[in-house]
Amino acid sequence: MKELAEALVTARRCGQWLTAGFAEVPSPEQGYAVQDLVQALLCRPIAGWKVARTPEGEVISAPILDDGVFRSGANVPLEVRMSHGFECELAFRVKHRLPVVSRTEYAIDDVLPAIGEAMAAFELLSCRTEQGFQSPRPLLVADNLGNGGVVLGTSRDDWHGLELGNIGVSLSIGSESILETRGGNPIGNPLQAIVLLANHLARRGRSWEPGQIVMTGAFAGVHHANAGQRVEARFEGFAPVAMFAVAVQHVNQE
Repeated sequence: MKELAEALVTARRCGQWLTAGFAEVPSPEQGYAVQDLVQALLCRPIAGWKVARTPEGEVISAPILDDGVFRSGANVPLEVRMSHGFECELAFRVKHRLPVVSRTEYAIDDVLPAIGEAMAAFELLSCRTEQGFQSPRPLLVADNLGNGGVVLGTSRDDWHGLELGNIGVSLSIGSESILETRGGNPIGNPLQAIVLLANHLARRGRSWEPGQIVMTGAFAGVHHANAGQRVEARFEGFAPVAMFAVAVQHVNQE
């Protein structure tokens, strides 16, 4: 597992893919062990989490490291951070650790008091494997679910009255309007993704920490930008989130 973790670290730093020799990871549990090794080798703290539910109903998650967090308006390198595109999402900032409960699983009423601000965001997608998101699931878990980072918009703490499951979303790339839609998160209400993450981390003996952010799933699928293009997403009731897609040599992370 250490050899795979070292190869993933090299791939992350160089914007490269793993060789075919690393195609096999025996189990998701070992994939999560590789996640931990990658974080330790990079010596980067966890800034947040992404969570997904597979078509079979399995919940999977991955940490987002602090060097992959950008503010709205930042220059974002295509090759290293979003070689596989980006998604428009809502992000939520953790205010408190979760309480100990007598039930076997957390419910939404347990989780909501632990969540603070919310914001429009981009998740950046950058798999380090040759098969990308078609990789075997344990290898995708080892690769932090293909997370290349996040771009966070200005947050607000008075979001609780918004109808998040049917929220209006628009996206523009360059001068072109790409979409205007309503809802579309595969889990429905994005708050349910936070509940899934809380229970998934608890089953692994983990927990989120105050200040970390939770990404809650794409509202409008995967999109791609070219170098030099400005990308902006708007979620109804939130400040817009924007980024500039650039070649690596022009990177200026804020």
